[in-house]
Amino acid sequence: MTVSLVNPALDEAQEIISRLWPIQHFDTLAFGVVDFQAESQEFFEWDRSAKTPAHLKHDWYFDLASVTKPMILGISYLLRPEIFSPDAILCLEHRGGLPAWGRLSSDTWREKILSFNIQQSPELYSDYSAIRSQLMAEAKLGESLYKLCRSVHDPEMCHWTELPNHAHCPVTGIRQGKFVQGVVHDDNAFYVREKVAHAGLFSTIAGLGNTLLNLQKKTNFLSKMIDYIRAARTPENNPRFVRGWDRALNPELTLAGKGAGPLTFGHLGFTGTSVWINPEQSLGYLLLTNGTTKYWYAKDNLNVLRRELGAAVWKLR
Repeated sequence: MTVSLVNPALDEAQEIISRLWPIQHFDTLAFGVVDFQAESQEFFEWDRSAKTPAHLKHDWYFDLASVTKPMILGISYLLRPEIFSPDAILCLEHRGGLPAWGRLSSDTWREKILSFNIQQSPELYSDYSAIRSQLMAEAKLGESLYKLCRSVHDPEMCHWTELPNHAHCPVTGIRQGKFVQGVVHDDNAFYVREKVAHAGLFSTIAGLGNTLLNLQKKTNFLSKMIDYIRAARTPENNPRFVRGWDRALNPELTLAGKGAGPLTFGHLGFTGTSVWINPEQSLGYLLLTNGTTKYWYAKDNLNVLRRELGAAVWKLR
């Protein structure tokens, strides 16, 4: 096994977080680096009450928010690409012409999602598209994509309705006068109360890292994503979304951090989560926060943190 190079990045990450911590408005954070070449990860957690990060502690379950999309849809495509029809791929890549968002009813959400006509359209990031892709893939598969993904998901990654009794979850906001804690932040996922693919997963930092390592062992997904991204790019088109993952398109401004590289892919989550992977370096970084604990807007300071942490990781190779 190759010796991991991630420790210098963790040391620099602690300095970055210490410096930028006072301007953040959340109170809990977990940061990790995944070294796919060494088949290892390192991570730490930090909260307002701690003067130093708690190394190797991994008992906080964070609401992954839209990081659920690649953890369900992206993984499902890698495991069973044949269940995704051309229309399902359009929706998977936010090119199916569905609205970005809207209120869903617990009784009629399926009918509403299935009512839209799919036609190839310019990219529009859409929760509805993610759910539509899920429903079409599940119809072909004959079972839930959540069940399909169990072979890859670490035990410390689960749907919010299946959180273990011992789970410690940071507060991510307020709903109807009560703290949102230990339940999903996304309103549609909360009221539907079923396993939808746009939001709903919770995970520890270790669970997320282990899931990505499991996925690499099972599917060699770094090489596959390189192939998918290269095949999708043309002189006329450089799509942002590929097979359920977001991409770092602007090397200077990307939230993945400077130095990410043109093939870097990942995803962001509304609650303040990030996953970015540079397949050419076989490195990834994970940032989990409760960034919506006080309010959901004004994420500029969080984005500064995202960029600086990413830049520290991409310097390793």
